[in-house]
Amino acid sequence: MVKFKYPEFIYAFEQEGRVRIDIGHNETNAPERVRLLLDKDQALGLKEQLEREIAKVEYHERHLKEHLGALNRQELDSLIEKKHGDF
Repeated sequence: MVKFKYPEFIYAFEQEGRVRIDIGHNETNAPERVRLLLDKDQALGLKEQLEREIAKVEYHERHLKEHLGALNRQELDSLIEKKHGDF
């Protein structure tokens, strides 16, 4: 299973009538790199699913910030990591 906390890039482009998605880090041999080759319908479905998941994360992050008030970003990241682990 590939795990990374924050990818440095997510690229998507058309390749031979399909959609290639590269996700990962800029290090040449980073084990966290992922490459997907999907048809257009699969790519659109994945995009929609990711948008929903990102919206959920953003909602919960805003909710945490409101309730935790004065915590700085580093402390909040630490709490989230302890609760959910790596992405």
